Amino acid sequence: MEEQTIVSPARDAGAVDRAIRLFEFLRRVQQVKSTPIRTIDTYEKDGGVLWLDRLPIDPAVQSSHRSGGADPAAPVISIERVRHDTPPKPPDTLSLWLDGGFDDPDRFPSLLDSRTIFKDVGDESLEEPGAAEAVKLHLDDFPEVTNQYEEWWTDWSVWAAEELRLRPIRNIYAEIFSMYIASSSHSEDLELVVGVGCLAWLAPGHQPVLRHAFVAQVTVEFDDATGRLSIFPVESVDTLKLELDMLEPELVQDPQRVSVIGDESSALEAHPTDRDEVSLLCRRLVHTLDPDGQYLDKDTAPAQTDHPIIAFAPALILRKRSKLGLIQVFDSIVNQIKRNHEVPEGLMPLVDPDHVPDPGLSWNGTDGAIVDVDDEVFLPLPVNERQLQILRRVDRTAQTLVQGPPGTGKTHTAAALISHLLAQGKRVLVTAQTDRALREVRGKLPEAIKPLSVAVVGTGREDMADLRIAVERIAGAASEHEPSVAKREITHHLEDIDRLRRERAELNHQLLEARESEVRTYELHGTTGTLAAIALQFEEQRPVHGWFETLTKVEAGSSPPLSNREILEWRSLLTDESVQLDEHEAKKVLPDRSSLLPPEDFADLVTVEAEAWATFTEFADVHGEPVFGALRNASAEELENLRADLRRVSDELIAIERRQDQWSDAAIADVRALQVTLWRARRDQIVGLVTTVQPLVDLLGPIDRIRCSIDPVPLVAIARALRAHVAGGGKLKVDAVGRPKISALSPQIVKESRPLFDAVTVDSGPPTTIAQLDLFLNWVQTREALDALDRSWPDSMSVPQEDTLGERLAWHLTELELLQKVLMVATQLDHLNASLAMQSVRNVDWRTDAVIDQLLRIITAIEATKRLDESRGPLDALKDFIANTARLRDAALCATELHEAVANRDPVVYGQQLDRLLH
Repeated sequence: MEEQTIVSPARDAGAVDRAIRLFEFLRRVQQVKSTPIRTIDTYEKDGGVLWLDRLPIDPAVQSSHRSGGADPAAPVISIERVRHDTPPKPPDTLSLWLDGGFDDPDRFPSLLDSRTIFKDVGDESLEEPGAAEAVKLHLDDFPEVTNQYEEWWTDWSVWAAEELRLRPIRNIYAEIFSMYIASSSHSEDLELVVGVGCLAWLAPGHQPVLRHAFVAQVTVEFDDATGRLSIFPVESVDTLKLELDMLEPELVQDPQRVSVIGDESSALEAHPTDRDEVSLLCRRLVHTLDPDGQYLDKDTAPAQTDHPIIAFAPALILRKRSKLGLIQVFDSIVNQIKRNHEVPEGLMPLVDPDHVPDPGLSWNGTDGAIVDVDDEVFLPLPVNERQLQILRRVDRTAQTLVQGPPGTGKTHTAAALISHLLAQGKRVLVTAQTDRALREVRGKLPEAIKPLSVAVVGTGREDMADLRIAVERIAGAASEHEPSVAKREITHHLEDIDRLRRERAELNHQLLEARESEVRTYELHGTTGTLAAIALQFEEQRPVHGWFETLTKVEAGSSPPLSNREILEWRSLLTDESVQLDEHEAKKVLPDRSSLLPPEDFADLVTVEAEAWATFTEFADVHGEPVFGALRNASAEELENLRADLRRVSDELIAIERRQDQWSDAAIADVRALQVTLWRARRDQIVGLVTTVQPLVDLLGPIDRIRCSIDPVPLVAIARALRAHVAGGGKLKVDAVGRPKISALSPQIVKESRPLFDAVTVDSGPPTTIAQLDLFLNWVQTREALDALDRSWPDSMSVPQEDTLGERLAWHLTELELLQKVLMVATQLDHLNASLAMQSVRNVDWRTDAVIDQLLRIITAIEATKRLDESRGPLDALKDFIANTARLRDAALCATELHEAVANRDPVVYGQQLDRLLH
């Protein structure tokens, strides 16, 4: 006899195929839910990108990508906080001859060839331009000014050169510091990584790609004593993580080889920016993606072509935390199943609902933390009966799901379960969506077990340092532990108790076996008793049932060829008089039984037909409507879409009409009449004004910092002229509290600004600085824009005057949102008109709610008509089929009665006659 090979359920080809398709489906679902980032400019919009080639070459800036062969724990970037020195101030006599300012290192301060002063007749002192006489002075007449300039310029040049050297360092420092603050303040949403191996690809039919293929988690350390910023790789299981979610699956032609590259990058022992190691990974990856792929050993992003190009191009990236982690998990699962051709035991119930995992794979039968003394259970934590059932179920099943509302003890149960599993010598991993949940579980653990728990709730260097310290403490405690005398004595007594319990159990077992061998009861094919009783009963029945052995050979211990039910059925047929009476009719022509419907199916069709007829007659009043005829041939999908659109429009109209705004009734009336051009133009105007005013309001802030006692419009020209005066270096003296000091020697524009100073306050003081004047000018511009927004609404609209500009804008935004909803209804009506026009329904009058209700009734009537036709079809076909037999001369009587039952839609008679036919 040929030996059969038993195939494990986990290696069954069907199970392997179902598992692969399941996780490929889950991966695809996650891909549809998550939009991959394809180009790095998206990170620049939502976070920040610092290409490391921009780092200045300076002792204050250290970068691992330039040094090469850096220690794996070395910082990626280290940047010092450099000083910011003020430029050397020129002498007062020299400053009068300088052309412009001297605080911009890019702008060379030069001397004027001449300058004009104003003086009174007979007075040598310099005066304001309102004096009687203008005098032009020439530089050649003041050689001391030239000498002062040459001495001062030497110092200024040194300052400018140093400032030009330090300015890019300060800019980079500010950029990294901004990333540090953002990532620290929003650690749940943002992450900081360093990317290497920038992939550029413009594949045919694929969206452009420009993104790093390898990333490493990094963290920023800020030394508040020196201001130094250092970016370190995070100690993680993945040194470099391969990210190819920006590519569609069809571009990755060899996913297994790519997976191998990803595994090697994760296990990389070098620094994440080690050029030699990363270059090798990039070359292998780009050659795997495309035979024409190319690697460029440069620090700038490559250009996109029709074949992939990867450049080293390291960059520091602040980005939103990826939601695509599950995709890589599913990919890993699929690749593992394909590689091993086996479904892991824990996944088998997902692909085979009938599969029962072997509990021995996870439980060796030990009691763990459960101690049973005289039928009383003890645990490190008190548990109720339900919680104890959960612990025992975890021991004996592969998966256990515990659900319950808050406050039902799930966290306490989890802590008790952890204690139980640790007592079995197992390692336990606890995961949760939030750090708080993990801390709550750890807080429930018994004090003796808490030191055994290691909390990993973050990816920062501090979190990883805490993890390392905890592990070292556990290892140290384990190595230094020495049992005390009391502990040894307790252990000795526990061993004696256990030995005595086992001896008693062994004696009881021997007694039971001795007795059981005599009285053990067996069950064999319905016969119960001891072996001797069963053998005696068999011999006693041989004279009655022995004849059966002449018909067939039945092996000892095998099942009978016929069941009791079958034997009784055959006997009843042999003795049934009705069967004998039907013998004559059975010889006549009968309908083909395989083509007849079962009684329950016939009854269901009759019920469906009756229900469809009831609905058909209920909506008979709309059968004559022209729209009914036009939509009669529409598909079920088209009718359902039309119904959904009608209900959506109806719900939107009801919601808007409940608002009872001053303008919404008129707008809805115009929308129903399909006259929305004016409202769309009003919407576009309001959106444009909101776009203009929103940044102005944001700039001013939520608090009204400006006060003006008169109409501010006439003051705008004064404020602009005063701002130009101050920005050009003009003098504006103020007292200790910030009020301007105006005298006869003050510039004319300062004198003319007195109305501005008297009427306007910015932050409780008159506007005397450029920032304050800009704030006032923005405030006036914002008021004018909001006034224009007020005028954009209908004349009948009463616009409330809110306290602040922000509140005024908020009111307009609320009304604009309602207007958008009104115009959305107009768009939906246009869509409905287009859909109805495709069915030859035109000129629908939407001005009343009744038209929507009538259209919904017509759709329901059409669906009822179609259901009636569909239900009648099988019944009429069945009637015609039976009629072909019933009309024959030698047809059996049951064929005629079946035909009448179908024609009369009588399930009872149909079932009776079909039963006669079948039996």
